[in-house]
Amino acid sequence: MRQTTRQPVAGVDSAWLRLDEPGNLMMINAVMMVDAPIPFERFRDIIATRLLAIPRMRQRIAPTAIPFRAPAWEEDPALDLSYHVRLAPLEAADRATLQHLVSRLMTEPLDPRRPLWQYHFVPQYEGGCAVICRFHHCIGDGLALLYVLLTMTDTPPPVSPGNAAERRESRSALGFITRPLLPVLSFTRNLERSVVREVNDIVARPASALDATRDLSTSAGAVGKLALMSDDPRTILKGPLSAEKRAVWAQPVPLDTLKRIARVTGSTINDVVLAAVAGALRRYLLSREEPVAGLNLRAVVPVNLRPIEEAAELGNRFGLVFVPLPVGIAEPLDRIFEVRKRMQDIKKSPEALLTFQVLRALGVTPSPLFETVVGLFGRRATAVMTNVIGPREPLRIAGATLKQVMFWVPCSGRLGMGVSIFSYAGSLWLGIATDSVLVPDPERIIEEFHAEISALVDLAAEVGTEAVLSP
Repeated sequence: MRQTTRQPVAGVDSAWLRLDEPGNLMMINAVMMVDAPIPFERFRDIIATRLLAIPRMRQRIAPTAIPFRAPAWEEDPALDLSYHVRLAPLEAADRATLQHLVSRLMTEPLDPRRPLWQYHFVPQYEGGCAVICRFHHCIGDGLALLYVLLTMTDTPPPVSPGNAAERRESRSALGFITRPLLPVLSFTRNLERSVVREVNDIVARPASALDATRDLSTSAGAVGKLALMSDDPRTILKGPLSAEKRAVWAQPVPLDTLKRIARVTGSTINDVVLAAVAGALRRYLLSREEPVAGLNLRAVVPVNLRPIEEAAELGNRFGLVFVPLPVGIAEPLDRIFEVRKRMQDIKKSPEALLTFQVLRALGVTPSPLFETVVGLFGRRATAVMTNVIGPREPLRIAGATLKQVMFWVPCSGRLGMGVSIFSYAGSLWLGIATDSVLVPDPERIIEEFHAEISALVDLAAEVGTEAVLSP
């Protein structure tokens, strides 16, 4: 039976609704490419039978006129699939055309009277077809929405049942299907393990956990920590936002290549990627005659706080950490060592739990304080950076192989750059979304990222297969 009653929107999900601005929509945008054509009618049927089986996909936001009360989810009585699943305004696309369409859609709001998601189907793309997927962040975070996308595949995970008892009974089945997806987290597992354990303790023993984390997990304490943080340096990457965005993605990098670099440098793949992104930003800033000596730029990085078996419940359950990228370090090897050191320090920090409290409180925070906190986030960082580890084996949709997935998260806090990293089936892709006025040529950053990876590959080759470098 379909749900007909209203459900309050959780505080952290409500925060994403409040963060929406005309020039900075809180939309998660993704593009999926398959290697063979799929009839549009077949694709629409998949959405109708699988996606709409998820209750949240049939629900819209019912606003509230009561101050400090979150809005509610309610069933859309007139759900129109033709609004949510539509043919893109071009029959065929190449890479540049598809990137242009993604960029344009990033600036188009969805109808707030309907469920906040939409698919745009491109019938012809590089011998197959492509689908641009758009979800408002209030529906869920990266792990939750990856689950939604996986429901479209030929071996979809089971849809979440409607009540808690049925969900518990289904977890063994969900775990069986999603066991290959256990790495699907928004940042490195090492960073998350201690945080996830702490969150699980809060769920299992809320009273004792509250006593143990009372001084750390309050919203006031988290805001205080954020307030004490210094502003990020002013560069051409920061400034007032326009209404135009640019979205691009890189050619794939084999994960085996990154593993070799990580092994030689005694670091993680994430350390390697973060160092390469820092190097790419350094190269880009130098190309625009910006000073980089001693420069550190913070990236706001989501940290998953959700057990994998609860991905089907959607919603947002993640904290944020501020990762300082050593843009001022010229040597790639020294940069990796510095990133490794900084990440080790972050792993010991309760910062993710603190910022989760802030996000949860923002959903019902009075407007003046809300604006103050959002302003703090914007001043303390330069970019949003998200890393999602996808399935290790190729997936199929309607018999066609899913050959690539790319996504872009919204730049909350009025930041002008989003960096997305997605690994899937043995390869890693980098995607960048920017404000067109601040960074009109994000493809240059993509080129510099590949140049950094090439430099690290050469370094690893010089060292050999047995040696391990150290600072």
